[in-house]
Amino acid sequence: MNARMLKLEGEFAAIKVDLAVIKANGATKSDIAEVRVAIAESQTKIIMWVVVAIFLAQLLPVIKELLRG
Repeated sequence: MNARMLKLEGEFAAIKVDLAVIKANGATKSDIAEVRVAIAESQTKIIMWVVVAIFLAQLLPVIKELLRG
């Protein structure tokens, strides 16, 4: 009986350590929400850069011709 209790106590200690590691490394709901906001902001910035690049690619040749005369 005593050997079984010692074994259970050892396994329980290992489970406590594993749980502490999971708590320390796991993402919370607020962490995930922050990442989602950051991704959304990044997507918006990328879309704006693409739109501006396309706009300038269409506009610059016209400006070049206007400046030539």
